[in-house]
Parts: sequence; structure tokens; C-alpha cells
Amino acid sequence: MENEERIKRGRMNTSFLVAEIRAQIGMPYARYFTSFMGKMPYLIGRLMGIGKEDQRAHIQKRADLVKSFRKALIKYQPDQVIDLGAGGSTYGLEWARNNPDGTYVEIDLPEVCEWKKRKIESTEGILKCSNHHIVPVNLLSDDLYSQVSPYLENGKRTMVIAEGLTVHLDPNEHNILTKNVQNCLRNLGGGLYVSHDINLQRFMDLPKGERVLNLFGFLFKGRLKGHFDEQTPFEYFSKRGFTGIRQASEYRGLENRIDDNEVYPTYWMEVNA
Repeated sequence: MENEERIKRGRMNTSFLVAEIRAQIGMPYARYFTSFMGKMPYLIGRLMGIGKEDQRAHIQKRADLVKSFRKALIKYQPDQVIDLGAGGSTYGLEWARNNPDGTYVEIDLPEVCEWKKRKIESTEGILKCSNHHIVPVNLLSDDLYSQVSPYLENGKRTMVIAEGLTVHLDPNEHNILTKNVQNCLRNLGGGLYVSHDINLQRFMDLPKGERVLNLFGFLFKGRLKGHFDEQTPFEYFSKRGFTGIRQASEYRGLENRIDDNEVYPTYWMEVNA
């Protein structure tokens, strides 16, 4: 119960912050999801003496990460997308509008889903699409495949994305999530998984101001832990049945490369049927 409450608070907090960052970089629909809670970390940062330069640097890093996930969607050209921990993301609204023959399913905790549904239903400026779905799922206790299968088709080109989700999870929770994703993709006939994580060593090397702003995203987590123990991420995912494991850069988009200097590394990998 304590872990569930921690994750729930963390997800809501991150949803507000991510919406604010997306609005600042001009992403479609993002301005409709902004709130005082999203602006609060920056206001508190000012009171703590964090300057505009550090705030801009923090926003730029997160913005680059957002852009890398958009590039992933364009590069892979999926028929259907499952967005884990979608929160304040506007990928789904944008993608569903531009891909009327595809299906986009957003996944998050019930409280986050209700908040987002209310925003969409009460906002005239948001185009409602029948191929865009918001589905409440607890990824640590619910079977992902059984929850999304009513909206998706087996054998279609499927992509699962997890941007900003895994930072809320401890190593055991991360392991549960990974197995859930793998099982879902295998049942759907295979597909691609793109997951954003955090390099704790590089994170601690950031300038203090950027570190403090980033830490607002972890306030309700209560602890920072690496997910891979002594393994490399490639060993970790390989042992769990993923193939074609590659690292992407939040700065350069999807590439076949390894860069230990990444603060927010993104891993993309495949699951076969």
C-alpha cells in the first residue's frame, strides 16, 4: 500500500510537470493541461536561488527527451501504440489525429486517467478522436495485455513507450513492469519497446541547480535507485527475452550507439511473438 501511494503521488506530480514542459516548448494541446502544480517546481527553484540558466537547461534536457520519443514514433511507424504512464503527455492526442487508421492507448493509474479525461472532455480546443483511448491500469498488479487487448489487434505493428515512468519504480517494481511489457508484446505478436531511464552517476554530476529541479520529480519516490544492479542495461533486458537492444540519445534521437554520458538514456528493444 505504501509503495502504491508513493507511485500514485509521483505520477500525478510528474504529470503536471511534464504538461508544463510540453507547453513551454509549444507541443500541440499541451497548454490545456498546464496548472499551478506544474509551475510550482520552477517557482520554488527561484526561491531557492536557482537561476534562469539552470531552469532553461532542465527544460531543454526534458524537451530533447520528448523530441526523441516523437522521433521514435515517426521512425517505427506503428499501427498501434501503448503509452505507459502517459500522464500529461500529448503524444496520443497528436498521433491519433494524424493517424486515423491507427490506435493509441494511454495507460496510467486511475486518478491520473480521470484527471486527463476530465480535461479532454471539458476543453473545446481538443479534437476528440475515436482511435484514442485512456485506460486505467496498475502496471504492477494488472495484466497489461488483458487490459489493452479490447482496443488492439494481434499481428499489427505495435510499439510500447515508457517516457518518465520507470524513475518512479524501485528495482523490483521495474522488473515487474518489464515482464508485464514483454508478455503483452508477445501476446500481441511482437513489437518494439522504448523505455526512458536515468543514469544516476551522470545525474549526480549535473550542476546543482539542474539536480534540484530534477529531484522535484522524485520527491514522492523517497529514494533513488538504479534498476540494473551490477548488470549493464543490455544484459538486464537480454536476460528478460528482449532482442535488438539499442540505446538512443535524448539529444540526437534514435541511434545505434552507447553513450555512458547520457543523463536520461533511452533504450529501445524488440519482442518476438
